[in-house]
Amino acid sequence: SDFNSSDEMLTKAITDLLTKEHNRHVVYINNLSHFDGVFLVRILGILQKADDNIKIKITKRDSTIINIGVSYIINNEVKSLHFRDSLSMLPSSLRSLAKSFKVEDKSFFPYNFVNNINIPLDYIGPVPRFTLFDKISVKEYLNYISKFKKNNWSLRDETIKYCLQDCITIHQILTKFNFLIYRKFKVNINRYPTLPSLAFGIFRSNFLGYNLNLDKKIPILVGEIYDFIRKSYTGGAVDMYIPHSSPKEKIYGYDVNSLYPFVMASKDMPLGVPIHFTINNLPDSDFDFISYYKKEFGERPFGFFKVKITSPAKLQHPILQTKVKTPAGLRTVAPLGTWTDVIFSEEMYNAEKLGYKFEIQEGYIFKRGNIFKNYITNLYKIKENTPKSDPMYLISKLLMNSLYGRFGMDYKMDEHSFVNSKTLESLIKNKFIELSNPIQIEEDLFLISFLDLKKYDNIEIDQFHEYNISVSIASAISAYARIHMSQFKNNKKYKIFYSDTDSIYINKKLHKLFVSNTELGKLKLENVFTEATFLAPKVYGGRLESGEEIIKVKGLRHEVIKNELDLNKLNYLLHKNNSIIFNQTKTFRN
Repeated sequence: SDFNSSDEMLTKAITDLLTKEHNRHVVYINNLSHFDGVFLVRILGILQKADDNIKIKITKRDSTIINIGVSYIINNEVKSLHFRDSLSMLPSSLRSLAKSFKVEDKSFFPYNFVNNINIPLDYIGPVPRFTLFDKISVKEYLNYISKFKKNNWSLRDETIKYCLQDCITIHQILTKFNFLIYRKFKVNINRYPTLPSLAFGIFRSNFLGYNLNLDKKIPILVGEIYDFIRKSYTGGAVDMYIPHSSPKEKIYGYDVNSLYPFVMASKDMPLGVPIHFTINNLPDSDFDFISYYKKEFGERPFGFFKVKITSPAKLQHPILQTKVKTPAGLRTVAPLGTWTDVIFSEEMYNAEKLGYKFEIQEGYIFKRGNIFKNYITNLYKIKENTPKSDPMYLISKLLMNSLYGRFGMDYKMDEHSFVNSKTLESLIKNKFIELSNPIQIEEDLFLISFLDLKKYDNIEIDQFHEYNISVSIASAISAYARIHMSQFKNNKKYKIFYSDTDSIYINKKLHKLFVSNTELGKLKLENVFTEATFLAPKVYGGRLESGEEIIKVKGLRHEVIKNELDLNKLNYLLHKNNSIIFNQTKTFRN
């Protein structure tokens, strides 16, 4: 009732922030990327169209908003404000973060009550019933309604209180997070829009060291070499081998303790200036590049090679994977047969033990060195010596697992702009512009995403120092992880039913040398099933000795699995042509 429309309200909320005092401030919005940003971006576009002094710059990765920069002019001076998603910095719910950081908890709210179109927005009356609240226990509900014994419940008042408490909670969390990060690492979180970028900043400023010679520096890779090595970056291996356990056969589920941090701390990474080689034109067809290199330099070559791969004729669990084009898109498979691919040298040497054969055609050779040990061991020490109730436990865990992916980013980035129809038409006609689905905000205002192909022609590395990416590092880490998991495949001591990136399900207990609840790289026993069914990657379930069932189905909502799926239904799907249809509501954003 304070405004004529929600657009007017949001416009006022934003323009009130565009002051001299707020210059270079960061506004954190919880779930900006996936909810609030949908509404905010539209209003910002309209503001820019109406005022030449306001300019908007949006930074996105895929569909995730990383940063919305707003520049504005006051007294002929350019000022700036940044909108960011707090979930990109602390990827967890506000309620669980409030508990971890020991700050005021967010309140409860009856979403299902207010979403009823028949409920007036000025409703005053009894507290909505328990089932209309989301994620609240009976005890919490009884405590909540006790506050309204003398007064009626007002939807308007409680909505305002709920939104205000959310803001207070997130402010307290981020303030405490920033204080703890600065106290420990002397880094300010406001300089970094996401958790991976923060982890990278901490790594560079606290652990990398600037006295490294050229041979040991992390290479920045763009252009042809980036495209070449990117082919080896295929991610984790997920496979289903045996669909069902035998009667009275127990299935033991093990998870690796911090798989990626483990390989980062213990393995050499590709460093220095890469050297390209090719052996396609050599006259000797029997030339053994590995033996030649070892003879010349005293060690096997370390790097990424384009190779012709021939697998053993029979291998129960193939360990090398590749991406193939299918009618449904790119799929990752671990085949038998012969194919050509790009592979990390250490994964190639590991596969040779099982009888894989390789013919090297060309590649890039790197220096090698361990650059992550201090970073990981320092954070792991904090995690192990800190109670789970202390926020530093969560912080150390997040930072350990957030650095790896930062190196594998694509340096080719879409740009995002608000344009009028005339500019849009010229971009459509430009053969050097790869335009994504333009979104009409209002008449003669469009939000576009586009890739400027000319920008990436004949590129120089110096142009891309700001990205600080090295796909060779990311690919090596994921390859080392697959190597670590490969030791549990093709093992005659037990049957393996299912394996994920960092877990295995087998019919016997592992030797105690492999097992630990805390040690990096060791496996901890998560579950013991008396019966288990594995239908497909990310689709499996089992019954514990207690009788409790654990069901995992990627894509199905937790509520649907809990209420409509059990082990008997999974077993029904083991039979050919059987199917079960589940109905669930999914939301999509534009």
